[in-house]
Amino acid sequence: AAEMHLQPEIARVPPSPMAMVGKTMDSTSSAEGRVGHAVSQLSNFMEAKRSQLDEIRTEVIIQSSQFVSNALRPAGPPTTRLGEMFPRLHDLVRSPTFEAVVAFVILVNCCTIGVEVNAMVERPSPWLSQSLILAEHAFTAFFLAEFFLRMAFFGWRIYLPVRDGPASFADACSNLMDAFLVWFTGVLFVWVLAPLHVDLSSFRGVTAFRAVYF
Repeated sequence: AAEMHLQPEIARVPPSPMAMVGKTMDSTSSAEGRVGHAVSQLSNFMEAKRSQLDEIRTEVIIQSSQFVSNALRPAGPPTTRLGEMFPRLHDLVRSPTFEAVVAFVILVNCCTIGVEVNAMVERPSPWLSQSLILAEHAFTAFFLAEFFLRMAFFGWRIYLPVRDGPASFADACSNLMDAFLVWFTGVLFVWVLAPLHVDLSSFRGVTAFRAVYF
């Protein structure tokens, strides 16, 4: 029979309590170090963001003060007879404040156009349909009044893309397109064709081109 050599099993001695305590303290110290490093990085990040916010706040204050000063600055001598008769209204129409109001109304009009397009897909409630109709009349009246104010205090020549005009060629083309949108998609659609029950659903998106002037 083959001889079998049995090796005695080496008894495993458990670590001493002091060694376990030392390892625990080492791991705790390592974790505290990582936490401290993360806190330090977070603190630096927050400080950098705070500095950026301070710079943005300062820039907003500067831009706001410049906007207010430009809005209150006289627009120059009147160039039309109505401008001479109504100098305060002349300064208002030529001020950045007037442009900001017009831009805001254009933005709101674009939002209502989006609601109208959605209403073509989903049947809107009666109160929403009535609100959209009233909004169309209000926007048409506002943009028509804007057109006449610009013509009265800037002169009708701002709508002519000519070389010697008061406006540059690009501005004159923009003004001419603006007038086209006012009279074509506003007065014609809302106040002429809509009461005749003409289907204008294919032309609703054309009025969104007013957003270009924003």
